Amino acid sequence: MGCSSDTFHFKQFSVCHAGCAMKIGTDGVLLGLLVRSEGRRVLDVGTGSGLIALLLAQRNADAQITGIDIDADASQQAALNFEASPWKERLHAVCEDVRHHPAEHAYDLVVSNPPYFEHSPATSSAARDTARLGGSLSHAELLDVAARLLAPKGRFAVILPSEQREDFVYGAWQRGMACEEVILIKTTPAKPAKRAILSFVADGSVRQTERTFCLSQPDGRRSPEYQQLVQDFFIK
Repeated sequence: MGCSSDTFHFKQFSVCHAGCAMKIGTDGVLLGLLVRSEGRRVLDVGTGSGLIALLLAQRNADAQITGIDIDADASQQAALNFEASPWKERLHAVCEDVRHHPAEHAYDLVVSNPPYFEHSPATSSAARDTARLGGSLSHAELLDVAARLLAPKGRFAVILPSEQREDFVYGAWQRGMACEEVILIKTTPAKPAKRAILSFVADGSVRQTERTFCLSQPDGRRSPEYQQLVQDFFIK
């Protein structure tokens, strides 16, 4: 897979996404950096290029991280990115339908940047449609997977369009997972939230917290909180 023009360079690693239908974007960066990263066993569902898994590997030196993707090209790309990273011994790429992933060892953290938006119009790319439209994994199925694979005190985190938040939280509740934290993502303080990072635990007594994270200041410059978030990862 040629990567000369399809590589994003971070301070400690690089990510080529030439073999992936869905390319590197802000959503993956935000989930990889804002979710609580503790846990020894981590699963990244729909890993694509492996970006989120790599970010978590840098943040958590104790984690053994599995990146799983049903798409063979994406899984191969993730494997190459993992092998080229400083944490190749702790990163594992698996090409598999996560609905059939064995629950031999429960995961302390399951994360997913679902590379699809339910009810979106089709594109001209079959691979991209499979990724975007949920043809391989619906929200309900993703919730089923998380509920099955999470350790008793584990955490499940996703980033979604904000308008899908309430339905997803309700679906998690139906499966015994309570929403622990909501991070509303805004491009600027004056604009409505476009994304929501949701974190769930299997604890019905947890009290939900909510906060807002802005990417930019009104003048278009990076917000101080975004600059601080990425300072150990972005080259510029």
